[in-house]
Amino acid sequence: MDRHEARSLVDKYIKGNCSEEEKAIVESWYVQLPYLADAPSPGQIIAAKDNVWDQLMSQRQNKQRLYYRVGMTAAAVLLIGFGAFWFFNKSFYPESNLATTAASDIAPGSNKATLTLADGKTINLSGDKTGVKIKETALTYDDGSAIPSNDLAHVKEQILVATTPKGGTYKFMLPDGTAVWLNAATTLRFPSSFKGLSDGQNRNVELTGEAYFEVAKDKSHPFIIKTKLQEVKVLGTQFNVNSYPDDDDTKTTLLEGSVRILSSDRKDDVLLRPNQQSIVTTSNIRVKTVDPEDIISWKTGDFSFSGEPLGSIMKKIARWYNVDVVYVDKTLAGKLFGGTISRYEKIAEVLHLLEVTGEVKFKINGRTVTVTNK
Repeated sequence: MDRHEARSLVDKYIKGNCSEEEKAIVESWYVQLPYLADAPSPGQIIAAKDNVWDQLMSQRQNKQRLYYRVGMTAAAVLLIGFGAFWFFNKSFYPESNLATTAASDIAPGSNKATLTLADGKTINLSGDKTGVKIKETALTYDDGSAIPSNDLAHVKEQILVATTPKGGTYKFMLPDGTAVWLNAATTLRFPSSFKGLSDGQNRNVELTGEAYFEVAKDKSHPFIIKTKLQEVKVLGTQFNVNSYPDDDDTKTTLLEGSVRILSSDRKDDVLLRPNQQSIVTTSNIRVKTVDPEDIISWKTGDFSFSGEPLGSIMKKIARWYNVDVVYVDKTLAGKLFGGTISRYEKIAEVLHLLEVTGEVKFKINGRTVTVTNK
């Protein structure tokens, strides 16, 4: 049974149009779900997700998300909230309680960034481009077109500051060939050149916010990323670093290669392997196994979360849509949700898909989102 057939069968079941045989098939999937208490652990949610997906998509070679991606042509989404599984087709979603109009709805983020030179001059990078290449004496967009404000040739070496605002994302190719994708509300400081380093000298950059790195290999010059709580040391690998000022920890997730994490007080360090994530706080470093594709879903255009507190999800939404979030009841921030939703939907659609779990509701007023009990 392929994806379309499985979806159609569940649609028929919800609408009451199944034959007895079809009804038995769907109910056999359901009864194989593990029982979830009122407050399931993330591990329970992940196990349930994988079990159902295996039943629905047993013929697919690669492991897929349990949740259908919600985009312009997507038909369904499966969300998990506090022990209840909900499967909705967009044609029979409950009517949204969000009081929005086309004029008041908030568009998603887009390609937006600036590059600040050592003399304070700021270059506004084109929203029609996706990235920029920095060479020792030149700036170009990733498609090869020139950047009009090009002052690198006048300074032998300087510190550059790449910044994305709330609602912005951009790719930067550093002078050594390292590729960096910046998520919203992120700042990266780096030199305009890595040439002239002696053996053993580091390629140092500083990060605030979230970025995905594909580091160019150079065994003689380790690549060091400094954040508020840690240093990441690599020779050449792929990983994600999340270090926002309003978070109490810094997370590093490794996709390929290996990286060493050193706490800022230099008291603790760990070596990460692929599919591991370090969580650094002011007191310690913890390591856990994760699905890295969930962690870097922002880079490929999705919000993806599995057993994640609503407070963490709403921070991501706030940064991407440039909104403020207010909780009428602060305990709502601890409710767990899971799903994969396109980052390129307008905010009302994203919030509505969280609302249909029956756990919370939202009100949009200008650029403020208020979270209340259902």
